[in-house]
Amino acid sequence: RPPTMLVPLLTLTPAALLPSGCGCQRHVYPALRASPAVLPLLRAPPVRCGLFDNIFGATRPDEDEAGKFSRHLDLEPGGFPLGVLVAGLGDDALEAAAAAIEAVWSGAEGEPLKHVPIVALAEGDLGRGVTLRSLLAALGERDSVLPDKAARVTVPLVLLSGFSTVQTSLAVRRLRALGLVGGASGREPPMFAVAVPNSLDKSLRMLCEEIEGDHRARQARAKPQ
Repeated sequence: RPPTMLVPLLTLTPAALLPSGCGCQRHVYPALRASPAVLPLLRAPPVRCGLFDNIFGATRPDEDEAGKFSRHLDLEPGGFPLGVLVAGLGDDALEAAAAAIEAVWSGAEGEPLKHVPIVALAEGDLGRGVTLRSLLAALGERDSVLPDKAARVTVPLVLLSGFSTVQTSLAVRRLRALGLVGGASGREPPMFAVAVPNSLDKSLRMLCEEIEGDHRARQARAKPQ
């Protein structure tokens, strides 16, 4: 009778531990080793993607299935597409705003890190049934396109999507420093907003009214008594 042989299945070192809060599919763990005697047992991929997928050589989903989903780590902060919606600013002000926003997404040498689509809102965007969700979905195709009839708003609007908290603060500071004005009177400074989940299915007209109400309330509080 041959002697009993014990085969260790896996040898884990501290380097193989999963980092807190990260997606395991984006990492390779060289410290995770398997004995050659059990490698055939590890070659069968799991039924579906799970926590330890790709550590054991699991295959990715087929192209059709993979194309239906976006990995959370590949999305912008908050899961929103990156872009800016603008209304109530003239052509020159739009150019200045675009340069300021691009500066936020530039590296130390001034090189662009990522292109930020900027959409000048049209009169039709204020119509019934046009939601923030539908406008964000069209960021790519409407990027840098000036509409024949621009949206007419009382106070200019700059709505940011996909910016982190730090990037939002920096963008707002840069835009305010430009001293941009516009709107119905041509003298109103812009109001700023950020895309959030509970605003996606609201119409743009309703959002403009809500944002303007908050903007006016802040202005009133800021006035000296």
